[in-house]
Amino acid sequence: MPCAKRLIVALLILALLAAAGSALADAGGFAGDSDFGGSDFDFGGSSGWSDSGWDSGYSGGGFYIGGGGGGSPSFVTVIVIIAVVIYIISRYAKNKNFGRAPGAVPVSAPVGMPVDLSKLYEKDPDFSPEAFLQMVSNMYVKLQNSWESKDWEPMRMLMTDALYSQFANQLEELKQNGQTNHVDRIAVLGTRITGYSQTESNDVLKVEVKSRIVDFVTDDTTGKIVRGSDTRELFMTYEYTLIRSLGVKTEVKEGENRSVCKACGAPILLNQSNRCEFCGTLMRSDEFNWVISAIRGISQRSA
Repeated sequence: MPCAKRLIVALLILALLAAAGSALADAGGFAGDSDFGGSDFDFGGSSGWSDSGWDSGYSGGGFYIGGGGGGSPSFVTVIVIIAVVIYIISRYAKNKNFGRAPGAVPVSAPVGMPVDLSKLYEKDPDFSPEAFLQMVSNMYVKLQNSWESKDWEPMRMLMTDALYSQFANQLEELKQNGQTNHVDRIAVLGTRITGYSQTESNDVLKVEVKSRIVDFVTDDTTGKIVRGSDTRELFMTYEYTLIRSLGVKTEVKEGENRSVCKACGAPILLNQSNRCEFCGTLMRSDEFNWVISAIRGISQRSA
């Protein structure tokens, strides 16, 4: 079967599955009932959340618009999915180099190839990839724990404001449904930096995160499992995008990472909260350290 026809068939099947199936919801709703990613039709796209809203694309397994609520998607959701499928097919028909503009540079380094961080080192000689990746691993675990406990406030200083609000809205929907999403047996299996770039205001690092989780949802009243399995292990791959304001350098001093409130001058403990305890001013965390600006679900394998 010609490649274009195979792509169209696969995308139509995905649309039907998305219309009929129900999603699970690790933090952000990336885990699902069916495995996804890594197929013959994987063009490197994905679905996920970014600080500019829903970021859509084809990942070889499904389209996830937030998750969280579970159940059957609404009519509007189905229409959106079909529209995305039609858009992708039309793009492919116009350009066989689907997903890459002429002359575009790939944002991620090939597997096994080191990312050139020389420009970052020039500005920040104390930057440590090992320490950075350990921080990302800790962020992932904290994100899942905050999601399960339904207390999203600890994530405020680890995300951009827009991304924080999007996840918080999802979690609020879960609360209103009287459900708890359990993310158990969390293990970060590997992390690697896959890309580095600069914008007018930020340094940008992309990180591949591989993990193992057990993901299921229970009813708060009965305690019964309503979605997922408390025994099935999911092996997940994500792409995290982290940003930090240009000019910020890695702090090498030991102990607590403190800064000063720009409104009143009081010291702020950034690894606890980025809201001033004296005047209530909310600090932007990316002015001092790396924060998550987008998360994509790349693949899922179950065992």
